[in-house]
This record gives sequence, C-alpha cells and structure tokens, in this order.
Amino acid sequence: MEMVSAPVDKRSDPTIVKLREILALIDRGDLVTAEAAASKIQESQPQHADANNVLGIVLVGRKNPAAASRYFEFAVKKEPQNAIYLNNLGCAYLDLGLIELAHAPLSKALSINPKLTKTLWLLGEFYRFAGKPELALPYHEKACRNEPQNADYKSALGKTLELPRSQPSS
Repeated sequence: MEMVSAPVDKRSDPTIVKLREILALIDRGDLVTAEAAASKIQESQPQHADANNVLGIVLVGRKNPAAASRYFEFAVKKEPQNAIYLNNLGCAYLDLGLIELAHAPLSKALSINPKLTKTLWLLGEFYRFAGKPELALPYHEKACRNEPQNADYKSALGKTLELPRSQPSS
C-alpha cells in the first residue's frame, strides 16, 4: 500500500526541511539514502512525530511494514489528531495483514479529514479484505470519483465488484 507523504508545513523548522529532502529522495526511488537520513534524524530527535512518520514511510517503501508500524504508532501517540499519521498506520496494518487493527486508525483519519481519498480507498480495502464487499463498495466508488485516473483505485473497485454480495434474509 502506498503512504500519504505530507509532513507538517513548519517552513522554518530545519528538521522539516531535512524531512522534505528525504521525501524527495523517496520520490526519486533512492530508498537506501532516504532510510539512512531518516534514521539519523529520528535517532537524534526520537520525540519528533514527523521524523517518525517519514522514517515509517521509508520503511514501507523498503518493504518493512512491521518496522514502519512502530514509527507510525509513535507518531500517532504524539499527534493523535493527525489524519496523515493515522492513515499511514492503518495502511501499514493492512500491509501486515492485521486487518482488525487497521479499521480504527483509518476511520479516525477519515473523520478528521474526509477529503483524504487514499483513506477512502484503504477503508474500502479493509472491508474487502474482511469479506464485506457491500461495505467496501461505497468507499471504493468515492475514491474512484475523487481520482478517476488512479489505477489502484479502479482495480480495487473492480475486485470489490467481483466479490459475491451477502443476500439479505427474508
């Protein structure tokens, strides 16, 4: 699953400037350098929520969602109303197959920021993985309406539509 990667916009904070540079490294695909830089910042400022979030993003990119989830959990503890951190934590849980843990942070992220299309998609994935396509469908449809060109969202909608629906009892 893909993370949402927008650190807090504290323009003059030198740590935020460094974290933005790390996000640029991620965008260029240089995950080894990004991980080294993010680890260095996180080690020097272990209480910095953004540093923990960015290190988590790098670790997911390096296919290590288990390690990433620990950093996302810390970021959420520091800033429990940050929808991006909650989204990333829920995404890491889905990557780990921890379906039951993913729902709470994803639902909270969406309640904080209903415009997070990625969270809509992830909640759809949560319900699809849980075998509840009728609950997944509205989330996937809305994600596709918000970003009609996104191939991941279209694919998820197609997979949801292929699943058998539970029939209402008479």
